[in-house]
Amino acid sequence: MYPPVPLLIRKANVDYKIPETDHIIKKGQQVIIPLVAFHYDERFWEEPNKFNPERFNTDEALNRKEGKLLHFGKRKIFFY
Repeated sequence: MYPPVPLLIRKANVDYKIPETDHIIKKGQQVIIPLVAFHYDERFWEEPNKFNPERFNTDEALNRKEGKLLHFGKRKIFFY
């Protein structure tokens, strides 16, 4: 329920158009991702304010919506 760090800072390595918007993140631009907002977003998690470790078991993970991914390091970050 509580992320180990409050936010991630990443630098875009290519231009990226945010889906369903006119916004473009330009190559080289820094992006700040507030992890708490992601952790408590009802679009990604059912009952996000409830402590439920079962949501991370294998069956639940297989049924989770795709596209909600935050890689570590120099990898892709995307969520729709």
